[in-house]
Amino acid sequence: MRKLLIILATSCASFESHGFWSLGLNGSMTDVNGVASHGYGIHGSFHISPYLGFELGYKKLGEDHSSGVEVSYDSLSFLVQPNYRLSLFNVYANLGTHVYEGESDLQAQFVYGIGAELPISNQFTLSTEYNFYNVGATDIEALTFKANYYF
Repeated sequence: MRKLLIILATSCASFESHGFWSLGLNGSMTDVNGVASHGYGIHGSFHISPYLGFELGYKKLGEDHSSGVEVSYDSLSFLVQPNYRLSLFNVYANLGTHVYEGESDLQAQFVYGIGAELPISNQFTLSTEYNFYNVGATDIEALTFKANYYF
């Protein structure tokens, strides 16, 4: 346990690429039950090291008109983001849960995906990610574009 704490403290102390906290906006193209839609959202993240971060975000996942009734999908997500720095950009995975309003109460489901982040400056990055959401019997795939500000 002591070695793990030393490794964690060392990696946090050497984190120089950008800040630990970020805020960002995102827009996405979604596939809701095979029907194209669009979404948007806001997110904040905290990085405990250059290799691991956490993200909390709200996302409007899109709308489904296929049944003749308009259904809107909103989600609050908590993600763990292991990442790895390549020469020009970071690649990362999204693993976590999202909460949405079900038929009678709040429901939670698993969310997962992959992404890549391109640093523009020490404080500003652009990223894209591809995530899979399950909302009840509905599967939603989202290709998301993000702008992030680190401080």
